[in-house]
Amino acid sequence: MISLPVGFPSHRCSKVSKEQGGGSQEYWYKSLHHPAHHSSNINALALLASDLMYDFAEIRQVVLAHDRSHNRDLNLFQRWQRGIVEYSEPELIGLRSTNESAHDEQPSFTGVHITHSVSAADLLKFLQKNRQYFLPGTSVRFDRKGKNYIPLEIEETLSAFIQYDDAEIIEFDDEFEAKELVYSIVLNKTSKRITVLFRGSTTANDWRANTALQPVRFPEVFQKMVNDENVKVHGGFADYIFGPTNEGNSKFDQIVHILEQLFAIKDYRNYGVFVTGHSLGAGLASLLAFALSRSDTACLIPKPITVISFASPVTGNDEFFEVFKQQEKDGKLRHIRISNNNDVVTNEIAYKHTGLNMNLRKGKRMDIGHGDVGKKIGGNIKSHDLDEYYNNIFQETNSDILEKNVEELYEEYAADVLKQ
Repeated sequence: MISLPVGFPSHRCSKVSKEQGGGSQEYWYKSLHHPAHHSSNINALALLASDLMYDFAEIRQVVLAHDRSHNRDLNLFQRWQRGIVEYSEPELIGLRSTNESAHDEQPSFTGVHITHSVSAADLLKFLQKNRQYFLPGTSVRFDRKGKNYIPLEIEETLSAFIQYDDAEIIEFDDEFEAKELVYSIVLNKTSKRITVLFRGSTTANDWRANTALQPVRFPEVFQKMVNDENVKVHGGFADYIFGPTNEGNSKFDQIVHILEQLFAIKDYRNYGVFVTGHSLGAGLASLLAFALSRSDTACLIPKPITVISFASPVTGNDEFFEVFKQQEKDGKLRHIRISNNNDVVTNEIAYKHTGLNMNLRKGKRMDIGHGDVGKKIGGNIKSHDLDEYYNNIFQETNSDILEKNVEELYEEYAADVLKQ
């Protein structure tokens, strides 16, 4: 199971409880029912997907750590010490089968790390079959006693998710999750989207990436696309996504390889590309989207690339802001950056925020504009939690804004800036 280093906060969402004020959960469920749900790019599902990214990674790590078929090299004492059990049908979450005679389905694409694609229905079925080995509550925790038969909170979330979205996980790379970033690629046939999701800060190495603030140029392979030595980005984020991995090539190269396979399929050629994440995942999302919008290696991927980021730290300097804005002007890149007004992580320090900012305020209508409309120094870490984002974005006071799609938002709130 994934554990946080001592003293590091978890930014996991505990979901919005029915008792919380402001009517945010009622509005969240209304937004799922809204007829414009699939045409709107800012909705409950974007935030929910970022939250489920944490859950799915944790579920897989719990199973890998405690499932009998994935720990056959342990002796009897080690099995007892770790609490080895037998999970039913781990292939439902893209792991190999516990049945030695079974043949795992071959991956649909080359270069992927899961045995086959995984739907939200698959994940829900796995949890229903194995909930006795998970403790009830908002976070994913192992129960070695195997006596929990209370439905998990995530089961309710997945049940709602399945009704309104046909998300299918094509790739989920957590093979070296203690040392490398974790990402997923999701196919949505109903909404005609291909989405790349990044997990936020969970491991010690994630936090090292967060704190490696020194500005660096893009790696050599990208320097020719940004022919300006003054353009610099967050060193930790750049190394995480563009640097070498245990498999040799970068995460960027791996993502592009899978996306190009998807867009080689005729049925998917008119799909939009979205990138999303929370916290560290949001910073990685904005760098990936910029690179996809500019790199010759991603020329087959349609534009614009759209980023929906939550609680993003700053990712680049003033010069990076300008080349990012030029991509927006050229219609190749869109970034909806959602921040809580009191979120300390989103402070604009040393670097400059990109994109169209939705700055959320508790009990009030959001501020919205290009750049950083909520400029401040200070704040608190509690406002960085995903549950705070649920509370503050899905308020009735924001409903008319949330019903607009990305192009409508850019036309209304960024047109003047992008004409400069």
